[in-house]
Amino acid sequence: MKDDDKKKISDILDAFDAQRKVADQTAREMQARRDIFLEAFSHKTSSVIAPALNEVADYLKSRNHGCEVTREVYAINKQTGAQERCPSITLNIFPHGIQRPSSTHEQMHPSVRFVMDQHDQNKVEIVESNRMPAGGLCGGSDSGKQYSVHEITTEVVYSHVIKVLREAMDHASA
Repeated sequence: MKDDDKKKISDILDAFDAQRKVADQTAREMQARRDIFLEAFSHKTSSVIAPALNEVADYLKSRNHGCEVTREVYAINKQTGAQERCPSITLNIFPHGIQRPSSTHEQMHPSVRFVMDQHDQNKVEIVESNRMPAGGLCGGSDSGKQYSVHEITTEVVYSHVIKVLREAMDHASA
């Protein structure tokens, strides 16, 4: 191989290596930011969101309504490296006198879910459902309200729960 050809190949490989270095550095920075977010979200869930949702759940149960608080942990497919589950915490509400679904995945009941936003992994998305299975009445879902982790307070949690309960109960009595 001529020195001139080696030089051309070397220039191509050097440019490729430089691009890979930048891409690898960007990926490490993104992973570090995601790790910081996941730690902050976990802390906020344990210190603010879960206690508020559990307090609501206890109160609803004292009023003969079924409910449960469920959590999902962040999961990555070890083979592909793809994200399988976003971290989340959900309050599922099963109003008294309304048949409880066989699975909470049916989403035919009111719920409020705090989840890592799929598109902006530095934000928490609130997904609300005011759906009610009774008498064919069914509200809708509203997703897209986003907060940074530090913006989530007990008051924010309560305001979303109250909004969902008001809308769901209004649909059920209509």
